[in-house]
Amino acid sequence: MPNGHNEATVRRYLEEVWEQGQLGLIDQLIAEDYVRHHGGRIRRGRAALRQLVERNRNTYRDLDVTIDELAEANGIVAARLTVTGTDQGGVMGLDPTNRRVSVTCMGFFRLAGDQIAESWHCLDEFHVLQQLGGRITLAASEPGGQAGPPAQARRRRGRS
Repeated sequence: MPNGHNEATVRRYLEEVWEQGQLGLIDQLIAEDYVRHHGGRIRRGRAALRQLVERNRNTYRDLDVTIDELAEANGIVAARLTVTGTDQGGVMGLDPTNRRVSVTCMGFFRLAGDQIAESWHCLDEFHVLQQLGGRITLAASEPGGQAGPPAQARRRRGRS
């Protein structure tokens, strides 16, 4: 049964490391062999996490992390967050926009002892891009305006 200690550790990590930028706490709160999963990318170790936090805090210097929900089950702490900040550093290939963005994030944290050992994260990066005024160009569309697979892929599936 959860005792609240793991939730408190995750809360400190989100509020004090991410929101307040207290990078010195990474060694205390994060396991040496930490693994972070996000969007098909894997970052390993404290140094990679420190770089990620620094880069995000330099881009969004007024970063605000609101913990909407925090719960623990089966040894995993789940967090639903609202993250807001003003783009001052440029992201996703865009120049700095000075636009304020807000995005809902999900995080799942596995702790080993008193430290976060592994985490999984999901956020709507497309929504962030939209708020910054960026655009995504889709592949050429099929006749009638519907995007479809390339001709080679259609033929392999028995279509011509």
